[in-house]
Amino acid sequence: MAGTPGPRPPVEAYFRIIDEPVIRLASVDLEASAEVRELEEVFDFGRDYLGLLKAAIIAAGLVPPGIERSGAKLADLLGVMCGSGRGFELVSNVNRIPKGSRLAVSTNLLGALIGACMRATGQSGR
Repeated sequence: MAGTPGPRPPVEAYFRIIDEPVIRLASVDLEASAEVRELEEVFDFGRDYLGLLKAAIIAAGLVPPGIERSGAKLADLLGVMCGSGRGFELVSNVNRIPKGSRLAVSTNLLGALIGACMRATGQSGR
């Protein structure tokens, strides 16, 4: 049928390098986004609705948990990982599954986000 969208996966996760030394986070379904410019913001899970994306970044080792409160600069960390003056964007989307569905959406989304981060940084072959 023309104009009818095809099937979509229940959760989606996308990672890409950007030409700005920040971590850009976005949740399409929650209509939430942020640009993380300071390392401490990555560890502030209550700041916004993007805690799951932040947890994925830490779990995948992009921002090591031991770096919290170290005084390190996010731009320096991103420079080593992405190249000087660059950062990355992590985007999530949940398709047509209502909040509170009890279908382990958060668990599956976290796995997809960690997988996207690990594939993008060469930690996973797939």
